[in-house]
This record gives sequence, structure tokens and C-alpha cells, in this order.
Amino acid sequence: MTAALLAGVAAGYAIAIPVGAIAAYLLTLGSQQGWRTAAAGGLGAALVDGLYAAVAVFVGALVAPAIAAVAQPLRWGSAVVLVGLALWLVRPALRPREPDGASAVPRRAAPRTSPGRAFATVFALTLVNPATVIYFAALVAGSTISASALIHRCGERGVERESPSGRGRS
Repeated sequence: MTAALLAGVAAGYAIAIPVGAIAAYLLTLGSQQGWRTAAAGGLGAALVDGLYAAVAVFVGALVAPAIAAVAQPLRWGSAVVLVGLALWLVRPALRPREPDGASAVPRRAAPRTSPGRAFATVFALTLVNPATVIYFAALVAGSTISASALIHRCGERGVERESPSGRGRS
């Protein structure tokens, strides 16, 4: 029981501690929109992480073969999305600038974001975040492998199992 608790704590810290795109977005939300909006966004990210963790715990053995079957298309799909996102993000940098160094596009103030919209946005972004998906997919695969190994070891050791009649080994 203690080993499972420690493994869960380690898995939780492994997903929560690294500062990635979602954490950077939450910091930006907090600095521009205030702590309430950032807290709502953080709740959206935490809810997705909790949903993925529940999937990893409760249906990991069922999901792992399905993920393994579509792993290559998922990788290619993720690569296409990331390349598209990179091209979209680099586009403003390639625009011509005026001679005095000013940007051709005037800067405007960031529009206000409601806490509800921040929650929905961060929820959706975390749901499709490749780092989150890959992390929990690896967690599911690892837990499935560990469970299979444990079942296999128990069978090799000759662990006593109750027979349907309730008398001794089956």
C-alpha cells in the first residue's frame, strides 16, 4: 500500500513540477488578468490531469493495447500539429518591419478573459497537450506492464488461490 502511495505521489509531482506551455500560459493569465482568472485556468488543468490519472488507474489495462495499436499515427498527428503551430507562431516574425524598427502591426492591449473562459481554454489545451497525453499514456503502459509482471510472478511462485469449492489451491 505504501509503495502504491509513493508511486502515486511521484507520478503526481512528475506531471505537476515541470514548467511547460500550460504553466507558462497560466502565469501569463495571472499577470495580465489577475489571480482569479489564473486560478480558474489552473483548475481546468488540474481537472484534466485528474481525468487522465483516473483513466490510467481504472482502465489502464484496457487502454494500453489500444494506444499501442495507434501509437504511430498519434506520433505523426502530433508532429503535424506541432509543425503547424510552429509555422503559425513564426509568421509574425517574418512580416516586414518599418524602417524605424517599429512593428508593421500595432500592439493592442490583451482582451479581458473571464474565469469561465480561462477554465474552458486551459481545460481544452491540457486535454490535447502532447506532453500530458504522452505522460499519462506512458503511465498507463507502465502500470499495465507492472500488473502483468506481478500476475506472471504470482503464477510462477505458485501463490495459493482459492478454488471455487473453497478448499485449497485451484
